[in-house]
Amino acid sequence: MRLNQSKFSIVWTLVGMLAVFIAGCNLTLDEPTPTAPPPTLEPLVQEQPEQLDSAPPLGSVNGGATGPSQNPNCSTTPGNWVTYTIETGDSLSLLAEQTSSSIDEILTGNCLDNADQIFVDQVIYLPRAPSIG
Repeated sequence: MRLNQSKFSIVWTLVGMLAVFIAGCNLTLDEPTPTAPPPTLEPLVQEQPEQLDSAPPLGSVNGGATGPSQNPNCSTTPGNWVTYTIETGDSLSLLAEQTSSSIDEILTGNCLDNADQIFVDQVIYLPRAPSIG
Protein backbone atom coordinates (compact mmCIF):
# COMPACT_ATOMS: atom_id res chain seq x y z
CA MET A 1 0.00 0.00 0.00
CA ARG A 2 2.86 2.26 0.73
CA LEU A 3 4.03 1.81 -2.81
CA ASN A 4 0.77 3.14 -4.22
CA GLN A 5 0.94 6.21 -2.03
CA SER A 6 4.48 6.83 -3.20
CA LYS A 7 3.46 6.66 -6.86
CA PHE A 8 0.49 8.90 -6.15
CA SER A 9 2.64 11.58 -4.53
CA ILE A 10 5.19 11.38 -7.38
CA VAL A 11 2.42 11.88 -9.94
CA TRP A 12 1.06 14.90 -8.07
CA THR A 13 4.56 16.33 -7.73
CA LEU A 14 5.13 15.97 -11.49
CA VAL A 15 1.72 17.56 -12.23
CA GLY A 16 2.60 20.47 -9.93
CA MET A 17 6.02 20.98 -11.57
CA LEU A 18 4.43 20.83 -15.01
CA ALA A 19 1.89 23.49 -13.97
CA VAL A 20 4.69 25.76 -12.68
CA PHE A 21 6.66 25.23 -15.90
CA ILE A 22 3.68 26.07 -18.10
CA ALA A 23 2.89 29.16 -16.05
CA GLY A 24 6.53 30.25 -16.27
CA CYS A 25 6.53 30.02 -20.06
CA ASN A 26 3.98 32.82 -20.27
CA LEU A 27 6.08 35.25 -18.25
CA THR A 28 8.48 37.57 -20.03
CA LEU A 29 10.82 40.30 -18.86
CA ASP A 30 10.15 42.53 -21.88
CA GLU A 31 7.89 45.54 -21.62
CA PRO A 32 4.63 45.09 -23.51
CA THR A 33 4.52 46.77 -26.90
CA PRO A 34 2.02 49.62 -26.84
CA THR A 35 -0.65 49.44 -29.49
CA ALA A 36 -1.93 52.37 -31.48
CA PRO A 37 -5.22 53.86 -30.33
CA PRO A 38 -8.20 53.02 -32.51
CA PRO A 39 -8.68 55.43 -35.39
CA THR A 40 -11.19 58.19 -34.89
CA LEU A 41 -14.12 58.14 -37.23
CA GLU A 42 -15.03 61.17 -39.25
CA PRO A 43 -18.57 62.35 -38.53
CA LEU A 44 -21.02 61.25 -41.17
CA VAL A 45 -22.17 64.07 -43.40
CA GLN A 46 -25.60 63.54 -44.84
CA GLU A 47 -26.02 65.13 -48.21
CA GLN A 48 -29.27 66.87 -48.89
CA PRO A 49 -31.16 65.32 -51.80
CA GLU A 50 -31.24 67.44 -54.90
CA GLN A 51 -34.48 69.23 -55.45
CA LEU A 52 -36.19 68.64 -58.73
CA ASP A 53 -37.03 71.71 -60.77
CA SER A 54 -40.45 70.31 -61.63
CA ALA A 55 -41.89 70.43 -58.10
CA PRO A 56 -41.41 73.18 -55.53
CA PRO A 57 -40.58 72.34 -51.92
CA LEU A 58 -43.51 71.80 -49.58
CA GLY A 59 -45.03 74.99 -48.31
CA SER A 60 -43.63 77.14 -51.10
CA VAL A 61 -45.89 79.25 -53.22
CA ASN A 62 -45.54 78.79 -56.95
CA GLY A 63 -42.11 77.18 -56.66
CA GLY A 64 -40.78 80.24 -54.87
CA ALA A 65 -42.42 82.84 -57.14
CA THR A 66 -44.61 85.46 -55.53
CA GLY A 67 -47.30 85.86 -58.18
CA PRO A 68 -49.61 83.37 -59.83
CA SER A 69 -47.69 83.15 -63.11
CA GLN A 70 -45.40 80.13 -63.47
CA ASN A 71 -44.71 80.70 -67.14
CA PRO A 72 -42.09 83.46 -67.65
CA ASN A 73 -43.33 84.06 -71.22
CA CYS A 74 -46.82 84.95 -69.99
CA SER A 75 -47.46 88.50 -68.83
CA THR A 76 -51.22 88.79 -69.04
CA THR A 77 -53.06 89.18 -65.78
CA PRO A 78 -56.85 89.14 -65.94
CA GLY A 79 -57.90 92.58 -64.72
CA ASN A 80 -61.31 91.79 -63.27
CA TRP A 81 -60.56 88.33 -61.82
CA VAL A 82 -60.37 87.73 -58.07
CA THR A 83 -57.34 86.33 -56.26
CA TYR A 84 -57.75 82.95 -54.61
CA THR A 85 -55.39 81.02 -52.33
CA ILE A 86 -55.30 77.27 -53.00
CA GLU A 87 -56.47 75.23 -50.01
CA THR A 88 -56.08 71.55 -49.14
CA GLY A 89 -58.40 69.49 -51.34
CA ASP A 90 -58.63 72.07 -54.13
CA SER A 91 -58.18 71.12 -57.76
CA LEU A 92 -58.53 73.20 -60.89
CA SER A 93 -61.46 71.07 -62.00
CA LEU A 94 -63.26 71.74 -58.70
CA LEU A 95 -62.47 75.47 -58.90
CA ALA A 96 -63.62 75.58 -62.53
CA GLU A 97 -66.92 73.98 -61.51
CA GLN A 98 -67.34 76.37 -58.55
CA THR A 99 -66.66 79.43 -60.73
CA SER A 100 -68.71 78.30 -63.76
CA SER A 101 -65.61 78.35 -65.92
CA SER A 102 -63.27 75.78 -67.47
CA ILE A 103 -59.91 74.37 -66.49
CA ASP A 104 -58.40 75.81 -69.70
CA GLU A 105 -59.75 79.27 -68.87
CA ILE A 106 -58.14 79.16 -65.40
CA LEU A 107 -54.88 77.75 -66.82
CA THR A 108 -54.70 80.49 -69.46
CA GLY A 109 -55.67 83.28 -67.06
CA ASN A 110 -52.92 82.22 -64.64
CA CYS A 111 -50.29 81.31 -67.24
CA LEU A 112 -50.15 77.77 -65.85
CA ASP A 113 -48.91 74.88 -67.94
CA ASN A 114 -50.25 71.93 -65.95
CA ALA A 115 -53.56 71.64 -64.08
CA ASP A 116 -52.05 69.03 -61.77
CA GLN A 117 -49.31 71.34 -60.47
CA ILE A 118 -51.10 73.60 -58.04
CA PHE A 119 -50.01 73.77 -54.43
CA VAL A 120 -51.55 74.66 -51.07
CA ASP A 121 -51.07 78.41 -50.34
CA GLN A 122 -50.48 79.16 -54.03
CA VAL A 123 -52.25 82.35 -55.10
CA ILE A 124 -54.10 82.21 -58.43
CA TYR A 125 -56.71 84.28 -60.22
CA LEU A 126 -60.27 83.07 -60.75
CA PRO A 127 -62.90 84.64 -63.00
CA ARG A 128 -65.18 85.03 -59.95
CA ALA A 129 -65.26 83.90 -56.34
CA PRO A 130 -65.95 80.18 -56.01
CA SER A 131 -69.45 79.23 -54.91
CA ILE A 132 -69.42 76.36 -52.48
CA GLY A 133 -72.53 74.33 -52.84
